[in-house]
Amino acid sequence: MGLISILLIAGFIVYLSGQSDRMKRLEQELLELRGKLEKLSPGSFNSAGEKEESQEIPAGSAASAQSAPEFIQHPSAPGPLRRASSTPIPEPVMSAGINQPLDDHKEPGPAIDWERFAGIKLFSWIGGFALFLGAGFFVKYSIDHGLLSPMVRVTLSFILGGVCIGTGLYLKNSRFIVTAQTLCAAGVAILYADIFSASASYHFIGSGAAFALMSLVTAASFFLSVRMDSKYVALLGLFGGFLTPPLLSTGADRPFALFGYILLLDTGIAATVFRTGWTFLLPLSLIGTGFMEAGWFARFFTDSRALTGSAITALFAAFSSAIIILAPSFPIETNKTKSSCAVFLLFSIGLTAFMFGTGDMAFHPGLLFTLLLTINALFSYHAYKSRYFVPWQGAASFFVFLIIANWSVAHLTPALLGIAFTVYLVFSALNAALPVVNWKLRGGKGGELVFAGVYPLLGLALVLAAMLKQTYISFLFWPVVFLLDALAITAGFLVSTLWIAAACLALTVAGGFVWLSKIDQMAALGGFMAIFALFTVAFMALGVYLLRVVKARPGDFGIDSAEMVKAMPYLTAASPFLLIIMAAAKLKPEDPSMIFGFGLLMSVVMLAFARIYSMGPLTIPALGGAFLLAVTWHSAVFEPARAAVPLIWYVVYMFVFIVFPPVFRKNFLDSKTAWSASAVSGLLFFMPVYDAVSRVMGKDLIGFLPAAFSALYFLMLSEVIKHKSCGPETQNFRLALTGGVALFFLTLIFPLQFDKEWITLGWALEGAALVWLFRRVPHEGLKKWGFCLLLISFCRLTFNTAVFSYHPRQALPVFNWYLYTYLTAAAAMFASALLWRPREEKIMDVNAKSVLMGCGAALLFLLMNMEIADYFSTGVSLTFQFSGNVARDLAYTLGWSAFASLLFGFGIKTASKAARQASIGIFAVAILKLFLHDIWSLGQLYRVAAFMVTAVILIVVSFFYQKHLAVGKGRMGEGEGGSNGTSKETV
Repeated sequence: MGLISILLIAGFIVYLSGQSDRMKRLEQELLELRGKLEKLSPGSFNSAGEKEESQEIPAGSAASAQSAPEFIQHPSAPGPLRRASSTPIPEPVMSAGINQPLDDHKEPGPAIDWERFAGIKLFSWIGGFALFLGAGFFVKYSIDHGLLSPMVRVTLSFILGGVCIGTGLYLKNSRFIVTAQTLCAAGVAILYADIFSASASYHFIGSGAAFALMSLVTAASFFLSVRMDSKYVALLGLFGGFLTPPLLSTGADRPFALFGYILLLDTGIAATVFRTGWTFLLPLSLIGTGFMEAGWFARFFTDSRALTGSAITALFAAFSSAIIILAPSFPIETNKTKSSCAVFLLFSIGLTAFMFGTGDMAFHPGLLFTLLLTINALFSYHAYKSRYFVPWQGAASFFVFLIIANWSVAHLTPALLGIAFTVYLVFSALNAALPVVNWKLRGGKGGELVFAGVYPLLGLALVLAAMLKQTYISFLFWPVVFLLDALAITAGFLVSTLWIAAACLALTVAGGFVWLSKIDQMAALGGFMAIFALFTVAFMALGVYLLRVVKARPGDFGIDSAEMVKAMPYLTAASPFLLIIMAAAKLKPEDPSMIFGFGLLMSVVMLAFARIYSMGPLTIPALGGAFLLAVTWHSAVFEPARAAVPLIWYVVYMFVFIVFPPVFRKNFLDSKTAWSASAVSGLLFFMPVYDAVSRVMGKDLIGFLPAAFSALYFLMLSEVIKHKSCGPETQNFRLALTGGVALFFLTLIFPLQFDKEWITLGWALEGAALVWLFRRVPHEGLKKWGFCLLLISFCRLTFNTAVFSYHPRQALPVFNWYLYTYLTAAAAMFASALLWRPREEKIMDVNAKSVLMGCGAALLFLLMNMEIADYFSTGVSLTFQFSGNVARDLAYTLGWSAFASLLFGFGIKTASKAARQASIGIFAVAILKLFLHDIWSLGQLYRVAAFMVTAVILIVVSFFYQKHLAVGKGRMGEGEGGSNGTSKETV
């Protein structure tokens, strides 16, 4: 307390130093103004006024020198001269001087006259304060040494205080005004101490009498400071009043006497502030009150004094609020008053937090939460009355929620859940209502509106923290979650911050994950699924409603809110599936009927919303969630011995999504997503169905499974073809998607039922089928996907060396698996090229039809070489050798020449320059082989045959080539009117 006293004295002296400087400047300005007015209007100030001024200003001061008038009065003229003039001479009009600046070159005086300040004011102030301290220490010394009886001490102190006040009043109207103010202030402080000692220490008077006497002293202090216009009296009264309890403390705990005294002191100071406008007194008063409260709480507060501590905190919080309410009624600077009181209210929140950490108070929190609510409500009221308090209210709410969160994490037990739920709801509602009420009643949107929905979100976060503390989560949590969700969403909607709804959904789902982490048995899952089924329906309805509101009033909401609202139904649709997937992965039930039933229910709910509100995209998250649920359980739990139940569920899931768009086609006339879900559902659920069937029944007849799926989608295709109520673009999309899936399952029969080359054949046939389907359903995706499948088939048969090891070499030459594989693939290439529309279309700058024709020709050329190699190979594997066997060498040469001639004929027939050029290239290879290799390796007869056959082929080809060129030139000449045109095609 000694250190506190020194700090208070130092602050007091610094403050008075500044005030003295200010008073000196004001006096100097007043004297300058008097001099200027005297120049303009001589004689306007009488000698009495000048005399009074000279008495108030000490001699030798700078102000006295400046106060002397600069007007010089001339002596009167002699008598004869005055009698010679009968007409009074008019006074000159000093108009020219009026516009001239006065005292422009006056030298400024020193900032502070330290000698005058120290000699007149500072010594007097310190003396008065020392007088008060001396009286106090004398009383304490007499107590410690038993020099005077208690009654004598009280009487002498009372007399001393009265003498000081009387002397000060006597000197009030003299030139010793500073000394008078000092004595009055010291007397007031001594009387405060005397009454406090008589009541609290000696019990000479009761608390009622002490209250009355202190009220009188407070009133006297107020009266004296106002009457004498002395801030020093008020300051000494303030410091003396707050130093009285620590200086005369006996160590006993008398909180009612102490804080009753402090309240009276604060009341007197507040009255003085309201009367005089000395607002600097109020923060000093609140600081002193805070020190008194902090000292008492640190020394005496225990959990048994909870009611007393709460009453003290609430009392002074109410006092500071009363100051805020009353301040605008008086001519004072209210912002300083408001900020001081707001800081003190925050200090009261800090005291409440201190009480939470004392003893077992955290386990009996009802009283403290009531106190917190009271202070929070006071802040809310002031923020409602004045926007100045909105930031202060935000800071207070932040600290309040911080205290609640700390209590929830550190001290919450199952027995306190009722109190916790009430606290979460009440504090969230109070803080959420304030921005909305301010806006609705006073108008004007402020940045604080966003907090209308944020505070209930904080309440939801506190509920999650409470869940984490529990070993078992009661159903009572969820009504609280629902109410907080409703509060947050309503507040967010009113202030147009719709992202609050998505945040509520996220926190609710997070609560579901916390709940699931506490569930260890399937029996407890029923309640969980019931709760979240209700939440899903509620949030889905909310999302649809908000979506419609945003569409109807797009200007009322921001872009971010609109985008969040668009995603809201789909986020809601995915949420229950995330939860039930986690449950399936954690609990791993052998019978999946419960979790699959919940998944089916949620799927039906999503599809119902999709139908009612024509929201086709809702089918996508529903399908994705159902599929992931099935796959999660299947990969973790599925056993072939219990395959019947999950297989039924897989098929039911698939049928629900497949038949949904056709059954409700009127609701999805232009929806592509619903039909996409219908097509994709078969592809997705085929995977778990295929795995289950193959593990139970084996793969001997597995081809019937894709055949069944294909038949189902062909039925769907027929339905799509039959009903053409939608636009052509949507109809083509449906036909392409459904037909493509049907063809996919059809071609899937081969790779599943068979293997090796059948995969390639399946892809080739599917590619050709898709190209054909494009002629019926002009959808670009069909044609391009078919083109890709055909190219993949070509690459597998051309560049895949493993193709030669698919089967061992057969004894029967030519009619082997190479023949049907390569012929079928080549036929698919040629058929696709012939069916391609438009014929000149290019893919990646390459003519698609030419590419397909070239791939088919290449496959036939490979087939010819493979058949020759197979015919002459021995053993179980196919080998390629181009020397060492006369007949084989001759077969390659003649085969290449024959293939080149056929290719040339095709090029002539179809006017294909690429085919003719390819034939020339093959001829060139055959001729080079004939002249460079065969002429040396073949026997005489084989050599003759090779050359003769090759010669005939080449001559015939040359003849037809010349004929083709002649026809081309003739047509060109006719087209150019008989001019000498030349063909662009050359050999």
